[in-house]
Amino acid sequence: MPALVCCVAAELGRDGDDQVHGHEATPVFSDATPSRAYIVLAMHLSMNVKRKAASQSGRWALVMRKSGSAWQVTSAAWAQNAGG
Repeated sequence: MPALVCCVAAELGRDGDDQVHGHEATPVFSDATPSRAYIVLAMHLSMNVKRKAASQSGRWALVMRKSGSAWQVTSAAWAQNAGG
């Protein structure tokens, strides 16, 4: 199982004003074999969209595959918590 610390920093938008920052999260569920892993992380995102602050909480589901000595994300999905 890969050691996983998830920190998301993505640049969105054309003018560089929109940003999303993810905060580190501990896995709430994981299952792994020597070559594959499925991990669910609870995460809170804070963002600046068109110069307005916003945030949302939810979960990342990641499917990972081991390729040589490195782990690669083969699939990822975000689900926002109900109510924001």
